[in-house]
Amino acid sequence: MLWVSERIKTLELESFFSLPGWVGDQELLAYLATADVCLAPDPPVQLNKLSTFIKIMEYMSCGKVTVCFDLLKSRRTAGDTAVFVGRDDPAEFAEAIEQILDDGRRRCEMGNAARERSLRLHWGFSQEVLIGTYEKLFSAK
Repeated sequence: MLWVSERIKTLELESFFSLPGWVGDQELLAYLATADVCLAPDPPVQLNKLSTFIKIMEYMSCGKVTVCFDLLKSRRTAGDTAVFVGRDDPAEFAEAIEQILDDGRRRCEMGNAARERSLRLHWGFSQEVLIGTYEKLFSAK
């Protein structure tokens, strides 16, 4: 995060940014409540292609649209409730943010769908599927 703060300082944008670092659940929810759109600008490198980011689920559970790069795990998590950017291109990413910010109706519909989707993807559901899979595996022996 140091390089980000240095870049902000170089561009003289300090008055527009706050980089608090790690925050607790209550503070996180307070921040998310103020957001119109949430971002997951994780570049499409190998690690990110194979990882699910908790922040996308957090955004979804708060009913927020996520703008992110089109990564397999992000798509599996968010489905059609996120705006996916196809290329690792900051200008394309910025354009996707602008388009969803300019379309309040779409943003609201996608946010509501994200909240509903997050309820279906919770651990209780995953736990049932995982336990069922283990039971099948162990009973086959």
